[in-house]
Order: sequence, then C-alpha cells, then structure tokens
Amino acid sequence: EMHLKVKFAADGRVTGYQLVQRSGDAKADATVTRAAALVTQVAGLSEAFIAKNRDGVIVRFKVTPQ
Repeated sequence: EMHLKVKFAADGRVTGYQLVQRSGDAKADATVTRAAALVTQVAGLSEAFIAKNRDGVIVRFKVTPQ
C-alpha cells in the first residue's frame, strides 16, 4: 500500500504531492509518482473541504500482485 499526500490551492489546483508511504516496489512507487505529476487540478472540491485539509489529503493506493 502506498500513501500519497496531495495539497490543494483554494480553487482545487494541486500545489504539491509527496509519496509519504512507499510500497516497497520501486516500479509501483514510480508509477504513482508519475501519475500524480499529471494531475494539475481536482474539480468539485468544496472550499470547506480544502480549508479542513490545508495540510493535504492522503490518497491510498493498494497494489495487488498478478
């Protein structure tokens, strides 16, 4: 499981992200980091949600081996 911390501006623009818990699989970690770099804004976030989460939101990813 990986945890990505994402920070937002008041208008929903992504102002930063950081992988705060790695999975132990460098390839999976790199994929999540590359995907995060492509997201520049999240539409539909309320001002209250952004204000409540000023320090960022943790997004959890779980990798299941095939």
